Amino acid sequence: MLRVCPKCQKVYFEMDGEEFHYCPHCGFSLSDRRDRLRIKKEVDFVITLKDGAKIKARLKDYSAFGIRLECNGKTIKMNAVLDVEIDDLNIHRTGKAVWTKKTAKAKAQSGLKFF
Repeated sequence: MLRVCPKCQKVYFEMDGEEFHYCPHCGFSLSDRRDRLRIKKEVDFVITLKDGAKIKARLKDYSAFGIRLECNGKTIKMNAVLDVEIDDLNIHRTGKAVWTKKTAKAKAQSGLKFF
């Protein structure tokens, strides 16, 4: 289905039945179904891409269902599958990038949904 983002006014395609609805251009949440508790916490950690590449990241917030992270100099591609290991919080999960948004010249934030 084609959608128009109310924030950036760009058109994008969305599969029927998708649980999360984010604009792939600006990251705007079109329907925030996160009525679950999100905990704000900033912790440095490393994520691992499925090809084995490691990326330094900083946790911004998390819930039982996913995390929001920030990376310096690296943008995580939409639908990328990542291993998340945050020992300080006992989080050891695999997730998929459901949105990514550039926040500064050399920084980007991404939302990951855990499998």
